[in-house]
Amino acid sequence: MIASRTLEKTGHSIILLSGWRMQILCISAGALTALGQAPFHLIAFMAISFPVFVFLLDGAVAAPGKRGLAALMPAFWRGWLFGFGYFVAGLWWLGSAFLVNADRFAALLPLGVIALPAALAFFYAFAALIARMFWTTGYRRIVVLAASFALIEWLRTFILTGFPWNSLGYLLAINDTLMQAMALTGTHAYTFFAVLIFASPALFGDSPDDHALRQAKRGQRGRATFLSLVVILLCAIVGYGLLRLQNAPPIATLDDETNVTSVDDVVLRVVQPNILQKDKFKPEKAREILDRHLNLSRRITGPEDLGLLQTTHLIWP
Repeated sequence: MIASRTLEKTGHSIILLSGWRMQILCISAGALTALGQAPFHLIAFMAISFPVFVFLLDGAVAAPGKRGLAALMPAFWRGWLFGFGYFVAGLWWLGSAFLVNADRFAALLPLGVIALPAALAFFYAFAALIARMFWTTGYRRIVVLAASFALIEWLRTFILTGFPWNSLGYLLAINDTLMQAMALTGTHAYTFFAVLIFASPALFGDSPDDHALRQAKRGQRGRATFLSLVVILLCAIVGYGLLRLQNAPPIATLDDETNVTSVDDVVLRVVQPNILQKDKFKPEKAREILDRHLNLSRRITGPEDLGLLQTTHLIWP
């Protein structure tokens, strides 16, 4: 009971935020969401960032007298701030490309780390706008938000040539087990599932003002049913993944002595020369780079290693 009241107060406080505090929280929630992507996979934070975003959209109410699109602009800009935080935190590494030849390209670094995230953030701004168009109370707004993000992530795959990097669907595909169901549903359904699952804790923060039927048995049953379905969905994804992996045909065996994966009549050798990015396209480095590939390909790693004599497939980058 105390925990529920605390969550209600927290949700109500977020709904009432405005000005720079609201803006910072929007950006922070987006940045926190990026931690759910590789290589961090901190999906526990998603159960914080998405409910916070739900409460922020609850509070995205236009000034009295605003109608049409003008009434939706608070949600639009909150979605943009959330998206900006998400893409800056998730795509900051693009800036390293401008530092390879820093004397020529360093001045363009803001294009990669600021301008691109700012442009991509408009996709999430439209997701928030669409969701707000159909916004309601209780679990229905969670479904609306999940559907809006799924639609926008699909559009992001081809609008302006497409840049679907860091799709929200990947938040739910953090290991071999969880990603198996994607073979049935596709990435964009996973976006719907991810937002649905991670935003559902927002229901525990609904206050009587936000959810008028909360105290009624009907309202309680609706929330309980929705949360039960979310748990069933997650269990189904996990269960299908375990079953599919368990029944996967064996294609390789592990040699405990050499700790390498082997397939009958196939011996792979993979070459990773570790060439510095700044040296890859220098003509004067061409021979040195080729020699490094050749030397690694011929390398003898042990008394029983015959090098290329026993290699059936040599793989270069």
